[in-house]
Amino acid sequence: MQAYKLKGTIDQSGQLIITQPIDLSPGEVEIIVLRQSPYRR
Repeated sequence: MQAYKLKGTIDQSGQLIITQPIDLSPGEVEIIVLRQSPYRR
């Protein structure tokens, strides 16, 4: 398994939009979403 770090956004309908090209062959992927907290300590 390989990991890739990508930038994206979630639109108003809850759809994930990847905002950069991905150089991967077609196939299933597993997505892990890390959201930045609006609270900074």
